[in-house]
Amino acid sequence: MLTIKQTQVARFSFLLLFCLASLGTFYHGENESDQKAKPISETNGDTYIVLDEQEIRYRVAFTLMDKQAMSVYRDERRTKLIESLAQSKLTTEHQELIANAIAKIYVGIPVSSFTHHTKVLSAHNEPVESSNTSHVSVAGHIQQDDLEYTSRLDSNSPFMYFPPVPFVAETGKLLKESDSSVTFQFDFEFPMDSEDEDEMMSEFADQMKWTIEISISKASEAPERITIDLAKPIRKRFLFKMTTIQMDFHFKYIDGCDCFAMNRMNMEMKGSALFVGKLDESFELTFTDINCEQPVQFLLPETTDFSFLMF
Repeated sequence: MLTIKQTQVARFSFLLLFCLASLGTFYHGENESDQKAKPISETNGDTYIVLDEQEIRYRVAFTLMDKQAMSVYRDERRTKLIESLAQSKLTTEHQELIANAIAKIYVGIPVSSFTHHTKVLSAHNEPVESSNTSHVSVAGHIQQDDLEYTSRLDSNSPFMYFPPVPFVAETGKLLKESDSSVTFQFDFEFPMDSEDEDEMMSEFADQMKWTIEISISKASEAPERITIDLAKPIRKRFLFKMTTIQMDFHFKYIDGCDCFAMNRMNMEMKGSALFVGKLDESFELTFTDINCEQPVQFLLPETTDFSFLMF
């Protein structure tokens, strides 16, 4: 039987992993995905699946945008970002560069298909790899080829991006600059839902200090990489230490979709825990074969669910 301390360590590890997974970077669906499900149906705007003869309904309302509507939406969010960046000590030129780059990934989710390949490496387990092809439906759900259930529209896809102001704007600073690219760093406030935090999780959340780096191509004024990093180790004496949590999001332009998308995400976690030993985990999610239906239509979810990568 686990002791209280063992249970606390295991619980914290699970909550931390779940929290990071919930970022949307590699979350592949709802809990119902673990059960046998029949294909979905839609009635009156609701999407539902059948699990063991029990009907599960959920709704993700969304706005359907063409290219012109998407551009208007993106410009509105760019304006909010520019207003926030004015609080920083960055030059006007750099503020414009950041706003232009981030705005290019404010698009919603196109009606599209894509293949995602997942690779997980662990110090304690054998490597795990998997691949699947998914389809974004104009009805507002994501269907995987080899599964009978569907994921919500706000689940994992390459068309994820950050809130309008994804950093503490006034903390912005120039890290490095070359003829071809420039990298900026900001403080980052990791979102935590206080209602879901227990006492131990809240303690660690208070200790976590994060930074976000944004690398931008000068030629295209487009995002190349966004990195979220734990700025300093967190620890609970004799129980737990986390030295590294780093997430790298890489972007590329998708011709047929006329927008940018995430083509690769890497995550690394290192630390140690009592009764568990060394923690050394890495995760890679790669998106390929991203194709949009023509003419391109963008689905903008109207969700109030707590999420880090919000539309």
